[in-house]
Amino acid sequence: MEDGGAEVKWRFIGRKKDNKKGKKEGIVGIYETPKSIAIAYALAVGSKITVRSYVLQQAEDLTAKQAVLQQFVTEQGLQGVHCSYVLSPGEYNLNLVDEPTVPKEEVAKALRWVLKDLVNFPVEDAILDTFELPFVRARDNTKMIYAATMRKEMIPKIEAFIAPSTLVLKFIDIPELVLKNVVGLHPQEAKGCAFLYLGPKSGRLILSRNQQLCITRAFELKADDLGKDPIRDAKILDALSLEIQRSNDYIGSVFRQNIPNVIILAPTLTNRNILQESFKSSLGSEVFLLRLSELLTFEKAVKEEEEAEALLAIGAVLRAWEKVA
Repeated sequence: MEDGGAEVKWRFIGRKKDNKKGKKEGIVGIYETPKSIAIAYALAVGSKITVRSYVLQQAEDLTAKQAVLQQFVTEQGLQGVHCSYVLSPGEYNLNLVDEPTVPKEEVAKALRWVLKDLVNFPVEDAILDTFELPFVRARDNTKMIYAATMRKEMIPKIEAFIAPSTLVLKFIDIPELVLKNVVGLHPQEAKGCAFLYLGPKSGRLILSRNQQLCITRAFELKADDLGKDPIRDAKILDALSLEIQRSNDYIGSVFRQNIPNVIILAPTLTNRNILQESFKSSLGSEVFLLRLSELLTFEKAVKEEEEAEALLAIGAVLRAWEKVA
């Protein structure tokens, strides 16, 4: 698919190789929230991925965020380096649908018809891509796919945001696939696990196996309230346990697949020990705490709370070394 001369290739962009001499290797990951920006720069050193630098900065408007990005690029000498931009909730749609039984060249058109009542904007204005589940629906042997859509108008806005920094927009990614790459670093993921990522007001659950996303759920939850009130804690923990149990039940009933009762907790500002003990008790799960500093090389020491706030920016750089099935 073409858009403004760029090869659009969901998640979302794969541009032609930049052969500028003297350009630094590696990739920059960028993730914005309404009030902040997180940026990370990493490259492969031998067989290891090394995070050379990262920054977390409060910034509430476009100008402030651009200034942070430009300063990061200037200080690190990253002019012309490729970057991966991670979309925020509300900037894209992700729907699980049956794969259309049409010739390959007609799949995109058929999907747009399927999605027209599922997305919150005219599907004609969408950039669309898909990724398959690694197994079929058991009752009818049907392939199911996740269809990811974003408005076409988002691309020039993202390009305009990044352009003053001189970085080269290489990928536009979504949190679910960034998180899939993050948990793929953990040795327990190969046999299968549930990966739980909690922000202050919402979370994502990913069932993953052998670096393949099996199912994902997004949910609203005030996880930052944990540890303040025992009664409220019990409600939050029960809700989280239910999300995990429902996802495992769905995999089992719809796909006849079994994901081991293993939970990996992403870095979070929430007290992970509370979560760990709760899931061990309520679900009988084996629970692991993921630490990026144990799975990647950091040139500067990173605190757990910094891992939590920069997780999606750091995870975005893994796109450059993503396993190809």
